[in-house]
Amino acid sequence: MEVGEINLKGNPLSITNQTTINQLKGKGVKISYDTLIDDRVVSTTRLSGSSRYSTAVSISKQGFEKSDQVVIARGDSFPDALAGVPYAYKLNAPILLTNGSELPSDTINEIKRLEAKKVTILGGEAAVSTSVERYIKNTLKLSVERIAGTDRFETAAKINEKLTPTKNQAILVYGYNFPDALSIASYAAKNGIPIYLTDKETIPSITFNSIKSYKQTIIVGGTAVITNKVADKVNNPSRIGGKNRYDTAAKIYSSLMSPYNSDHVFLEMAMVLLIL
Repeated sequence: MEVGEINLKGNPLSITNQTTINQLKGKGVKISYDTLIDDRVVSTTRLSGSSRYSTAVSISKQGFEKSDQVVIARGDSFPDALAGVPYAYKLNAPILLTNGSELPSDTINEIKRLEAKKVTILGGEAAVSTSVERYIKNTLKLSVERIAGTDRFETAAKINEKLTPTKNQAILVYGYNFPDALSIASYAAKNGIPIYLTDKETIPSITFNSIKSYKQTIIVGGTAVITNKVADKVNNPSRIGGKNRYDTAAKIYSSLMSPYNSDHVFLEMAMVLLIL
């Protein structure tokens, strides 16, 4: 072995040794070692309810004592809720869920607990009916704003108009399944990056017209969900995709988030959702 070289292979090292290794490397020492073992103690908390609506309430209670604003999205369809995550983060508001035609009692009680003054509904009347809107206005006596388009693609675009991003970066996900959008949503929210929806083979005109002004586009998912024909339509595309939804979620973390700097990791339906 040459001077300035250390071989630690075969000696299990903890992730806590990373700082020492980095210091030695900074002094010019060449170090060979096996993959570090993450032996940190991880605590687990489950946020749950008897339904998706009450689970959303549990999440709201975990994050908010009070909130002037609440975002409402349909609970049995994912696009509007996930596209709305960055906007809800900007408002510092929880996302609660509703049926298409009736506001669940769990959601009503949570709105009251939060002492909300304004509710933003995501999606058109086909997603969240006017009866829900009227109940919020007339019975709960709250201000209501609806952000809606003719379909999920236009609704996402209209939500992003409210986000008022910097136009440096946008995120493009497949519009007919939730895993990739779920995995990237917290990163998008934290960084104020809009989430746009697309079809597999073609990019909807409303999405293209909105996203073309961004300097760079992060495409989430492999070519099985968003083809290169779509990627070729956007500016400076960079793809984060794995062999399956789990691998894509892991690659989002390794590509966009520095290792070991997250205080919380959320698991949802076997999908990893990372929150910094």
